[in-house]
Amino acid sequence: MGVRAGEPAVVALPAEIEQDSAGPALDGAGPAYVALREAVASGAAVVVADLTSTTFCDYPGFHQLVVIHHQAATSDVQLRLAMPADGTVRRWLEFLAQHRLVLAYPGLKAATTP
Repeated sequence: MGVRAGEPAVVALPAEIEQDSAGPALDGAGPAYVALREAVASGAAVVVADLTSTTFCDYPGFHQLVVIHHQAATSDVQLRLAMPADGTVRRWLEFLAQHRLVLAYPGLKAATTP
């Protein structure tokens, strides 16, 4: 993944993230999460998980985001989530209290702005 200096790496996530439909890859993480891990390893200071088109994410999907957040923090990379403020995924993130851990932004533009 090529990242221009000073620009965040953006990874678009699918409309629905489920353990069954995400597909196996590496350690059981779906392809979207593999792409997020590659973005974290790319040298970007900021990685944005674009969830603006995601309408559903199950608990294992949220767990993967937390795992990747920890990996990013270990590498001094900031993981940001871009998602509509009034969307279902955002409400679940808040319900699971993960919004205290991972930075969530109301859209892609806000998440990619320094």
